[in-house]
Amino acid sequence: MMLSSQSARLQLKDPSKIINIRPFRTSPEETKNFNKHIQKLQAQNIVEDAYSIFNNPLFLAQKSDGSQRLLGDFRKLNENLVKVDSFLPRIDTFLDNLRGSNFLSVCDFRSGYFQIPLTEDSRDLTSFSTTQGKNALLFSLKALHLHQLFLIFA
Repeated sequence: MMLSSQSARLQLKDPSKIINIRPFRTSPEETKNFNKHIQKLQAQNIVEDAYSIFNNPLFLAQKSDGSQRLLGDFRKLNENLVKVDSFLPRIDTFLDNLRGSNFLSVCDFRSGYFQIPLTEDSRDLTSFSTTQGKNALLFSLKALHLHQLFLIFA
């Protein structure tokens, strides 16, 4: 289910600056975990094969429950993104807008950013590579901390 019909477009300060960073070195066990995470994201249509000159490294972070989370190092890309300065909506205003509603539901935003599609040109910017090949994100990832995305939820 899509929360928004909008697509997120990542706008570069300097379009001529190419971010192409070598993947981090991984152990055979980490490589197996990477592949498992990537296959899961491909099955959910969150990533696709990519043919981009951009490359961003990935790494695994240990979660408190012992499992691992796949993260991308998008610091260099973020340095070249146009910053969007805007305030988050006030929660009290949001709740006031719900007054008088007959139906309320709860949304789980744990994977909410997976529901924001990236524009075609933005997908190239988010590409990453693994031993299984090169992929690009179809949807934005909260865990990757890309700028400009929180406004879609506002």
